Amino acid sequence: YVYRGAFRCAGCGCFITTETQKSHNYLHCTKRKVQCDQAFVREEVIDAQLRAELKGVSLPPAAAAQALDNIKKEQLSAAQAGEEAAQNLRDKIDILNQRMNALLDMTLAGQLTQVEYAQKKRSFVEEKKEIEMKLAAFARRGANRFEPLLNFYNDAAHVGELAVSGNPEENLEMLKK
Repeated sequence: YVYRGAFRCAGCGCFITTETQKSHNYLHCTKRKVQCDQAFVREEVIDAQLRAELKGVSLPPAAAAQALDNIKKEQLSAAQAGEEAAQNLRDKIDILNQRMNALLDMTLAGQLTQVEYAQKKRSFVEEKKEIEMKLAAFARRGANRFEPLLNFYNDAAHVGELAVSGNPEENLEMLKK
């Protein structure tokens, strides 16, 4: 029974169950809460309705392929822009390291007191830590932001195939998705 427990009754809100009679599967309301007057429906009818719903949300393969190509182009340009931004952050870290080294040299030469050195170094370290956090965020985020969109278009193209030739279990899973 593929559709058992997958739907709720429109009349009373109870679950829909399935039973076999005369070698056909029929779906009907469980009528657990109230006496419900919704009729039995053959599983084949529900399957046809589900296929029609899936066809309604499918994309033609050519349109999906074009959208996927556009997304991949955008993904490449975003990756290049992200790499440039990450390189700018790495350059800032190098500059901060040079400044901290210069600060240490000034302290050793006696041009700065220990207290002035500690205050300046603390501000440089905090700034460096903030930049490193931004750099880590770039690395985490990367191309992952395009994954949901890519999955959506792949599924939208695949759902048309399922509506035509998919088995009821696959169709139900796609409907839930």
